Amino acid sequence: SYTDYSVYGGEDVYEWSPSASGSVTSWQTLPTNVGRFEWNSSVNGISSGLQFKTTSYNYDYYNGGGFLLSNSSDTGIISYSNDLCSVTGSGAGGSSQYAVFYGNVSDSYGIASKTTYKGAEYFSTVPETYQLVFDGAVSVSSIDIANTLVGAKVLGSPDGTLNMGYTESAEGIITYNSVYNTEDAFFAVLIRGIYDDGKLTETDEAVCFVLASYGFLSEEWNSVDLSSLSADGLIGLDFQILSSFGNTWGMTSPAYFALDNIAYAAIPEPAAFAALFGMLALGAAARKGRISSRR
Repeated sequence: SYTDYSVYGGEDVYEWSPSASGSVTSWQTLPTNVGRFEWNSSVNGISSGLQFKTTSYNYDYYNGGGFLLSNSSDTGIISYSNDLCSVTGSGAGGSSQYAVFYGNVSDSYGIASKTTYKGAEYFSTVPETYQLVFDGAVSVSSIDIANTLVGAKVLGSPDGTLNMGYTESAEGIITYNSVYNTEDAFFAVLIRGIYDDGKLTETDEAVCFVLASYGFLSEEWNSVDLSSLSADGLIGLDFQILSSFGNTWGMTSPAYFALDNIAYAAIPEPAAFAALFGMLALGAAARKGRISSRR
């Protein structure tokens, strides 16, 4: 089956309005029982009716942590006020709603998060923090992933308002740095399985999908194969971003990407297998009895 994030987890949708002053406190944390809320205001340029699944969101700086639901479709506004828009302006296959992943790039003390992958250390979002957990054991086959509009701009062709830094030549020529124009640079999504014994897929065995690298920028939705994560007891997925760009404060690449349909199938519990086997055995016995009675 395919999971649309508009119903992921079967949670209720809560309406959440700005305070009387018309503003939301920076890093206002949602109540623990609220997994999603619906934004019904155009404050700060955020489209009316936008839905989120998140842990916190900063309306002053347009960033947060967690998984957010988006129906943003205006690809004409390339700014951080439109950071919830996929690069295509829609979900995978042209759907009207999709998810956006946000990740913090440093811990609570402001120390840059780094992850060792395949023997090298890279800047990253905070590990083992952003996870989706299913109702039970599943097998997964794929997920759809894309850059966000702002992310694609910064990764591909930044300018003075959207950049990861710049270099200036002796002649005074400024070149804005990006993944696309910097040798050996990359921006990737790292996905690990979460298992019912509390363990995660080893980092080096994770699914790593590159959304931008030197000379390459994905500007479409991509179906990413997750079948390698489907070992016994898979109950969830863990998400991180890896990047070669960063500084003392953490990764300087955009710490978000768009995602859509997770293709998965529930795996029956052992008791369900036993019940099914019992029903099949009874059916076989009944058939055998009918055949014997005809002799």
